[in-house]
Amino acid sequence: MREGINKKLIADEMCGKLARWMRIIGVDTLYSKEIGLNSDEEIISYAEKTGRTIITRDKKLYFSAKKKNVRAIIISGNNLAKNISQILRIINVKPVFDPYKSFCPCCNSKVKEISKEEVRGKVSPEILSSKEVFWICTGCGKIYWVGSHHERIKKYIEHLSELLNNDSSKGV
Repeated sequence: MREGINKKLIADEMCGKLARWMRIIGVDTLYSKEIGLNSDEEIISYAEKTGRTIITRDKKLYFSAKKKNVRAIIISGNNLAKNISQILRIINVKPVFDPYKSFCPCCNSKVKEISKEEVRGKVSPEILSSKEVFWICTGCGKIYWVGSHHERIKKYIEHLSELLNNDSSKGV
């Protein structure tokens, strides 16, 4: 990990989709909009108090944070996969999908395994009878299971790994 960068992040309002993916990968990532931080100053102050690194596309926010010695990473362009790969490279995290290590993509709380009996009445009978393993968010209560989205997530994370491998082989 590079000097001064930690693995707890706060994404500004332009980086919501990125925050969700970082959570799936297992990186503790708050989203400023979800926690009521509306101004650059509020984001910088929160990051400073909590030791989080700011993720932003906003040059003004980035340079304001740097002036106050608050860790920040600026991303550019709209290629989500490249942006995620850039951040993963900086914080030295390999992209993996492990529901036991993931954060809830909706609220950033941890998820834990839950029994079929505990989800009875909370998911459809079809899902209950066809799935064996369930997870619940300890924050918002959203229930997760291995479905078709699981394969799409795994493929996307494989793509992120390829991007990281290709970039590192080029000395980037």
